[in-house]
Amino acid sequence: MTELDLRKLSKKALLQLISEAANELHRRESSSSFVEPAAAEETALSPGQADLVFINNCLNASDYVHADAKDRYKQLASKYSAWFAYKGYPRDLRGSDLKKWKQYFRPNTREQ
Repeated sequence: MTELDLRKLSKKALLQLISEAANELHRRESSSSFVEPAAAEETALSPGQADLVFINNCLNASDYVHADAKDRYKQLASKYSAWFAYKGYPRDLRGSDLKKWKQYFRPNTREQ
């Protein structure tokens, strides 16, 4: 946008400029205005109370977790993947994910 020195404009040019500006303002007001919709908040589907207890018991188990419990945990992790990601929980109790999680979040827990 360039600056105009209104003092240097003639009356006719100034009136023409005012008229064009008024027409532009009228055009903008009469056109439909677009309003940005509010961003939707992402919500994570959370497991039920019984599943929460099961997940916490698996994560805090100090002894061996049975294979069927590991399978159920993995099913819950895939069903509630956004919730697990939000909580920072490992997706699987097999492999090193659980060990790394326990070392980071439960530093006083010792692996047996």
